[in-house]
Amino acid sequence: MRALKRWSPSSGKSYRANDEKTLMIEAREYSSTVEWMLPPSKSHLIRWLVLASCSDGQTRLEFTGMPGEDALSMVRCLRALGIHIVEDKEAWVVGGGVFKRPVSVLHCGNSATTLRLIAPLAAQSGVPVMIDGDENLRARDHSALVEMLRSAGVEVEQGTGPEQLPLKIRGPMSKDSVMVDISKSSQPFSGLLLSSLAIDHEINVECSGDEVSSRYSSLTKDLAEKSGMPTFDGRLIPWRAKTPETVDIPGEASLLMLSKLLSTCHDIEVVCSNAPNEEDSLGNELSDHDIEGVVSIKDCIDIITPLATIMCLKNGGDIKDAAHGRYKESDRITRTVDMLAAFGLKAEETDDGLRISGQQSPSAPEGIIRCHDDHRLFMCAAILATVVGAELDCPQSFRASFPAFLEMLDQP
Repeated sequence: MRALKRWSPSSGKSYRANDEKTLMIEAREYSSTVEWMLPPSKSHLIRWLVLASCSDGQTRLEFTGMPGEDALSMVRCLRALGIHIVEDKEAWVVGGGVFKRPVSVLHCGNSATTLRLIAPLAAQSGVPVMIDGDENLRARDHSALVEMLRSAGVEVEQGTGPEQLPLKIRGPMSKDSVMVDISKSSQPFSGLLLSSLAIDHEINVECSGDEVSSRYSSLTKDLAEKSGMPTFDGRLIPWRAKTPETVDIPGEASLLMLSKLLSTCHDIEVVCSNAPNEEDSLGNELSDHDIEGVVSIKDCIDIITPLATIMCLKNGGDIKDAAHGRYKESDRITRTVDMLAAFGLKAEETDDGLRISGQQSPSAPEGIIRCHDDHRLFMCAAILATVVGAELDCPQSFRASFPAFLEMLDQP
């Protein structure tokens, strides 16, 4: 790579286990137009993988771009449950079937989506199932998932230390009702909806808390209903999926704000050739007019870091309804403030978001930028580094969502 150089840590320095090396990104200039190819939407791809695995026959999931490691984590878990999946560069073909007892741990990598969607379904097998993840996923809060499963009658064993994984679960869901907290994430609720593919009786669903990321739970309902799920009216009703023979997966909408950040930093046009349409954007695509004043990201929390960075460089503003960002790969409110501060940019934490002054300019950091194994923090820091230069840790974290990110960043 021309502007990107891989470095090994200097002797005598202390690094976390997953920081085996850092990445130095030099300041550079771009031509007037840069073209990005987004990865396929992991939200769509992971949900279709689950639906197709429980359907009859084969389902071909077609896409452009390179799927991230989060989607590959779901593939790995489904294969461990006996589902046949063939990977190609432009499509994955899923052979539907019945889940078998896994011969090994279901390892979700860094993907909380995989964990929260697969656990309720795997519990329905009625046999003990172990579910684990990487260091980052182990440290995240999975209490909503655990409490939901237990309320449904699933046995859950969990460690008492700081790590939340592994989980040992044994179902099936035996109760006639289940409680699910939707105030921190919509994913446990989505997993509960998809678990109706394997239940043997109707279950009433009671939701608690102020719902966040509702567009993602609506996506789950929409895709499931297109595959034959009875219209959800507060009850889970047993059903069998019938997915289309071919499904087109849109580009990843939550990464569009990164392309807007690169455009802002270098005053260039960044064209995403496979950008999703408005229906598939899930609220992640904001116009320039929307990126100022008071902006609610209650339903699109993944854009918090690039949005805050753009606000610093442009007209400032307040980001609100973002408290659930503290439960992502890192505490994205605090860590966004820290990352921006390393580049000389000021942002202030509020109770549920950030307050940002505008018309700021980044400066070269004095030390290594800590990205906390959070792919979205890393990618925002990398884009700022193309302006002033910087050395970043967690240099592989971007692969969770955007494996081709460095290639996109290294264009002329």
